[in-house]
Amino acid sequence: FLSSQLNLANAELSSQLHQLHSDFIAHQQLATPLNTRNSAAHVIGDYVVVDMTIKGDIESLKTRLEKIGMVHFSQYKQRLSGALPISQLSSLEQITQVSWATSTQARTRENPTRRSSSSGFVFNSAGPAMFTDVVRKQYNVSGKGVSIGVLSDSYNCLGTAENDVATGDLPNDVQILKEYPVCNEGLTDEGRAMMQLIHDIAPEAKLIFYTAVVSPTDFAQGIVQLAEAGAQIIVDDIGWLTMPMFQEGPIAQAVNEVTASGVSYFSAAGNSARMSYENDFVLGTEPLSNDSAHDFGIAAGDDSSRFYQKITVPPGRSIKISLQWDDPSEISGGQGAKTDLDMFLLDSSLKRVVRSSENSNIGHDPVEFLSYQSPAEDGFETTFHLYISHRAGPIPKHLKYIVFTPIASEGARPAQLKVLNVDGTQFFFLNNDLMESGEGVVALFVNSIQKYQLLPAQQFLTDITFNLDGNGGASIEYADNIYQIGLNTGIPIWYVPDGFTASLQENGKVLLFPDGEELAAAQIEEFSTSSSTIFGHPNAAGAIAVGAINYQQTPWFRTNIENSLIEDFSSAGGTPILFDNLGNRLAVKEFRNKPEIVAPDGSDTTFFPLGDIEETDTDGNQLPNFSGTSAAAPHAAAMAALLLEAFPHLTPSDIKQAMMKGSLDLRDPSQDLQNQPVITKQPCGNTTQFDWSTGCGLIQADLVFEQAEENTDTIFFDLESSTSSITAGVAFEYHFKLINFSRINLQNVRIRATQLPKHVNFLGIDGCIDIDTEEVSCRLESVAVGESRDVIIYVMPQNNPEGQLVFQADLLSSTAIDLSHTKVNLKTSIAQIEGDFNFDGCIDLSDWSLIFSVMRAGNNLDESFDLTADGFVDISDLTILESLYSNPPSGDACR
Repeated sequence: FLSSQLNLANAELSSQLHQLHSDFIAHQQLATPLNTRNSAAHVIGDYVVVDMTIKGDIESLKTRLEKIGMVHFSQYKQRLSGALPISQLSSLEQITQVSWATSTQARTRENPTRRSSSSGFVFNSAGPAMFTDVVRKQYNVSGKGVSIGVLSDSYNCLGTAENDVATGDLPNDVQILKEYPVCNEGLTDEGRAMMQLIHDIAPEAKLIFYTAVVSPTDFAQGIVQLAEAGAQIIVDDIGWLTMPMFQEGPIAQAVNEVTASGVSYFSAAGNSARMSYENDFVLGTEPLSNDSAHDFGIAAGDDSSRFYQKITVPPGRSIKISLQWDDPSEISGGQGAKTDLDMFLLDSSLKRVVRSSENSNIGHDPVEFLSYQSPAEDGFETTFHLYISHRAGPIPKHLKYIVFTPIASEGARPAQLKVLNVDGTQFFFLNNDLMESGEGVVALFVNSIQKYQLLPAQQFLTDITFNLDGNGGASIEYADNIYQIGLNTGIPIWYVPDGFTASLQENGKVLLFPDGEELAAAQIEEFSTSSSTIFGHPNAAGAIAVGAINYQQTPWFRTNIENSLIEDFSSAGGTPILFDNLGNRLAVKEFRNKPEIVAPDGSDTTFFPLGDIEETDTDGNQLPNFSGTSAAAPHAAAMAALLLEAFPHLTPSDIKQAMMKGSLDLRDPSQDLQNQPVITKQPCGNTTQFDWSTGCGLIQADLVFEQAEENTDTIFFDLESSTSSITAGVAFEYHFKLINFSRINLQNVRIRATQLPKHVNFLGIDGCIDIDTEEVSCRLESVAVGESRDVIIYVMPQNNPEGQLVFQADLLSSTAIDLSHTKVNLKTSIAQIEGDFNFDGCIDLSDWSLIFSVMRAGNNLDESFDLTADGFVDISDLTILESLYSNPPSGDACR
């Protein structure tokens, strides 16, 4: 039936779009509601957001797509996205300029298991946890002069942003570059919650927002636009689940692009723990169907073939599976995949396909993606089997899939017990008190595939003989192995109070839940490799991936760092990069040190996450707690703003290095895993060691600032204009900032203009002596170590046919000081003339005519004419233009 509706031989639409179109045809013919609950596509009402790889001219293609109803275009390189009526999917396939079209959903990186001195009403506990409150006082920093771009779902779809401004939890000048276009889609304003956290840590930082959940192409475009809008730091918490794992896709490339231009980029590492399977592809023949498929059993080292991998999905839970293999991606700019694999999810009987992904991959992307929502009612299937079929092309060498699902319900972390020998009898103690009720449990690691056994401590007293060490520890024999257990030595014994049940997590951590309240999670039940889950743009070379630790697990909140545990869900690194952007296989696979750092989560906001306060308030203060790497990443970005204010010469690489070296070492919860990538170089400080779950550890602002100071020997010389848009006849200023980060006091330093714009008149200088008006220079008698000095040059701009002003300057010293041995950072200031549409250096009636013609034509696509930034070119823009006339009030030609 589907083949009769769409020509599958063209292979231009992904299986998600084929399935959506098939559902739409059935909906029309049967007059039933269109159910998109289990759709893997990004559906908005009657539209689907389509992401496309384009062949040929994009502008002519846009015109054709507009004719079939596509709206909300975004473009990045040869990628194009837009919202298309679902009814027009068959028309899309007939457009030859579209090489590949797909549709996937974004995933915010908040903790999916939580039900859905600081500024303002809410106190942010991450401040003291990171010691940012200390450095704010010591270095007198607040983020002033630093702009932070935020990419998330939405900012004010809930309509309550004004409340946050009124309470001081947000500044009153948040700049919105792009809001999510349809606010009735159940969005949560997670971006605004991220901004609340940033504002608490860096209250004077400028905040800019761009939605990241329209499409991957729009996400990449948003990264570039934030940088162009002046963001020196960008942070996101969005993951697009079909982005390349073994290659840098368009979002990752955009990250690298802005990082190269001087922007520090922070990304939430993700909340997928180690819910990933990764192995070499082993080709086998399924005996009944004679189909070529991946052999999970032989790949795991078993003697017998197993083609079906068991996965459980409890009632009411959902899973999304993204499968990829070692082929290049068309989306990255290369030639695309050479191999075609398909993925199937079958029921427990292996007789029914529950979900499938059957993209035609050759020439496109090596990715298959499926989504399944288990009904909440009892009695439905909970056991499934994954099957990966090889359909065409060479046999791949390697494959990987990640399961995106709520990891496990958050439970309390139990206290440790110790065991003492008193009068020849073993007793368990909680702190220094004899345990009179409850029980103790211990989680024993029993084999190399991260399988744990949870044993009750009472069993030890009756069935197992302790070998006590006299120091609160003991050894026991279990499954033919000897284990050291007890306080301070070996494996802990955990206390389980009456009324609670101990649950063993996949990483060996024990959590407590009120009896009967544990929230079951989907699991990979067989052949689990517990592999990396950081991929896509957080794994980009230019990004800083941020893992999460609950603020209550930090030393300031009375937890010894040796016992601190990161969040169970925090994603692990180690995903290899196998191809360059052109699709060429690298001679040596590249492993990035991800996550680089860990930051606190679990702090308060005024409204997020949404839901019953009893469910969202995890620390009992009647405010919802924002958890997940989505909360950790903005905390790290806010610390970077403080750092950049104090040390404005720092590059993104410098900031990354200072944070990695200024961290406290954390224990890797998965340190016993085998087959992890080898760490060839330690990038952390002398007292910390990198690992794939915790990076270099918990960032501490005092240590980070110390690292920046120790590695700084620079005279920082910054030049910028007081405005980014100038008008002839309206005076403005050039601001110099000189900071002496060197080891010597500077004497008689002269600031000199090496290029004064020919289209400005020099008016004067403030902040120095011995002013030379001919040379446009002046002298500073002394600049001590660590001192900052400011100089202002006043100018009057003239009509400027070049459309911009370029000012350059340098530093000269007395003969006693040799600046050639010290790095001097100098920014060139370029001021654009706003409203000069014909670039004649003058704002006049000719520009008015241009904008008027655009308004009459109803052309709202060119944002350069939209002076009010309201999305329309209308009379309000003409009014603004009149106020900018170079020769007011007549507006006559002023050339």
